[in-house]
Amino acid sequence: AWTSLLFAGIALGGGAAVPQPLARLADRAGGLAGPWRVRAVMLDDPEPDAEGSSTTLSVSSVRVGGVWTSWRGRVRLQLAQPPDPHWYGGSRLETFLRLRADRAPDNPGSAAFDRLARAGLTASARLHSYAQLRRRAPGAWPWRLRAAIRRRIRRALERRLEDRAAIAQALLLGERGFLDEQTALAYAESGLGHLLAISGLHVGFWLAVAWLLAAASGLPPRARAATAAAAVGGVLFVVRARASVLRAAAMAFVALLARARGGRVVTLDLLVSVAFLLSWFQPAAIRDLGFRLSVAATAAVLLSAGPPQRSPLGWLRTATRASLAAQIATAPLIAPLTASLPLATAPLNLLAVPLTAAAVTLLGGVTAADAAGMDAIARLLGAVAGSCLDALTALARSGRTGVLAPVALPGAQAWLALPWWLGALAASARAPGRHRRASTPQPDGAAPCRPARALRAGLHRLARALGMILLLATAIAAWRRPPPPATPELWALDVGQGDALLLRAGDSAMLVDGGGYPGVDYDLGARVVTPVLRRLGVRSLAAVVLTHAHADHAGGLDGVLARLPAAALWLGPIPPGDIRQARLLAAARAAGVPALAAQGLWRLGGCSLRVLGPNPPLALAGARRVDNDASVVLGLRCGARALLLTGDAGVRAEGDWPIEGLRHGVLKVGHHGSRGSTGSDLLARMQPRHAILSVGARNPFGLPADEVVDRLRAGGAAVYRTDRDGALRVRLGARVRVSGTRWRSGG
Repeated sequence: AWTSLLFAGIALGGGAAVPQPLARLADRAGGLAGPWRVRAVMLDDPEPDAEGSSTTLSVSSVRVGGVWTSWRGRVRLQLAQPPDPHWYGGSRLETFLRLRADRAPDNPGSAAFDRLARAGLTASARLHSYAQLRRRAPGAWPWRLRAAIRRRIRRALERRLEDRAAIAQALLLGERGFLDEQTALAYAESGLGHLLAISGLHVGFWLAVAWLLAAASGLPPRARAATAAAAVGGVLFVVRARASVLRAAAMAFVALLARARGGRVVTLDLLVSVAFLLSWFQPAAIRDLGFRLSVAATAAVLLSAGPPQRSPLGWLRTATRASLAAQIATAPLIAPLTASLPLATAPLNLLAVPLTAAAVTLLGGVTAADAAGMDAIARLLGAVAGSCLDALTALARSGRTGVLAPVALPGAQAWLALPWWLGALAASARAPGRHRRASTPQPDGAAPCRPARALRAGLHRLARALGMILLLATAIAAWRRPPPPATPELWALDVGQGDALLLRAGDSAMLVDGGGYPGVDYDLGARVVTPVLRRLGVRSLAAVVLTHAHADHAGGLDGVLARLPAAALWLGPIPPGDIRQARLLAAARAAGVPALAAQGLWRLGGCSLRVLGPNPPLALAGARRVDNDASVVLGLRCGARALLLTGDAGVRAEGDWPIEGLRHGVLKVGHHGSRGSTGSDLLARMQPRHAILSVGARNPFGLPADEVVDRLRAGGAAVYRTDRDGALRVRLGARVRVSGTRWRSGG
């Protein structure tokens, strides 16, 4: 019954998560971009991040046609300034916003919901400074108090922990904006990312600390429960109240209330009830991956729990079983997104969870001692907490390197430990009835409720069976390697305003460029490109090619080289002292990948690949600066089919390419369709039948240029774009067939 109620709640909540009215501004004159004059409320204090700060606005009305009209929705607002202490949650404001309905990259196997939809948001917007906001009313005094407490905690952590303050803020306040990208990736890829997200684990820490302190003070049971409830309420007041925190706090409050009244709560039933209520009152929670992971992990831990263990060995068995159960339950949710399975998560958690508990408790002591002016104690606690944080980060990094590195999900190697997993799961599922009878004594004179106990035991067995089915389904998906393509093919991945092209012929694969975002600390290669390659069945790369060292082509390649084996790195001319190529060469050396000059004729499967540019060939270190016209240009010939990849080269370089053997082929349009590329002479010589444009949605450069698209179509080429069609697949068989992840075409 409870399981049915949970699924009904999820269905109702998902059905209630309909597009909000604010999104319909796109149908008005001027479109969603506006600018629109809006009235809104800050839902939380601005959160510091690498680009300045950000917050969420709840828009109540928009000025349309000179009249204030009710248009409700949530907007993620990014500001290019650090948080302003005069702005905090609850502040009512008025401003002009240019709205954007962002979307996530649309590649094979990508998540169905974009980043904004998962967070329950309608659109995003950017402003330069807080001076562009006009205050209509300040937030109430609880909001001001909360903002002051958070500022004080943040300053104390920065003063006492210095370079470790970013991790400390994530653990104590839920603010992850200041974490550098590689540290965040280390936690995510080792399976320890849950430690940096405030959830039931952290709520449980503070509840346990408050309960133990109350017990040590000799307080009666009701006073202990009240003290623990106050601690949970304090956590909920100070941290960012995401769905996973609300779930944990609600369960804690109900359990403490029952404990104070002398009753008992069935925790699994309580979890289902809270999940149902949150899905009803906060529909966006269903789309929140963190909430789903929190519910799945908590349910797995509760189902695997046995009677209390007092011996150290018994405690270790219980902790190992709980860690394995949580990893098994969350694997079907995580693996499809990351295309990897961190096998070291369970043993790492046995060390990381106690370290996190110690670190969180010590950080709380640091802030309290700093507020009380006890400088020596604050320094001592800060030093010990810093050591705990260093150990945590070392554990996270050990989980993604060396023998404990994550293994690609589609590979059979990841499942060599499968019998051990199944054995551990079977051991945790043994004799649930004996465990329940031993741990739940009946009051004197009360007969056990056998039908209810039998129903609960049946539900436990059903849940374990479902867990086994999910695990086996994940294992089958992991074991089943996608077959190599029947015909040579090109994938133009959707990486926004950049290039990431995958060439495949038989078992051979080559990556040309890896995308990237200029000026943003975001590893596109690790977070987007590598998971897509793994989902497509790519185990290794015959070569990785960098056409030229601009961020939108080179930014993601070092992340790929660190995660997929490659035989060689092909480079065009390298300007002396170029930081981006130096970082790429360092990543190649660390991965044992030789760097070669891109020139000559190569074989890829049954196809011939020729380097056509830059022409004349330049030495590997022969350029003075990064130049679009010095891009590496590749021509692929597979039987009667041909393909030309032009990088960002412009019209000046196009006349030098020997492309006579590529007539009527497929053209990857140069420089994302800018006016300075893909000239009439090139089109007259090649006469392409298909043109591929790798371009970002609503990019600020206005690409592709209309005149370039008109030239392509006038020459008889069908035009395909990643910003509209998602990732593009070009199959070079008896016929050239082009399809996108958002549509399918016979081509």
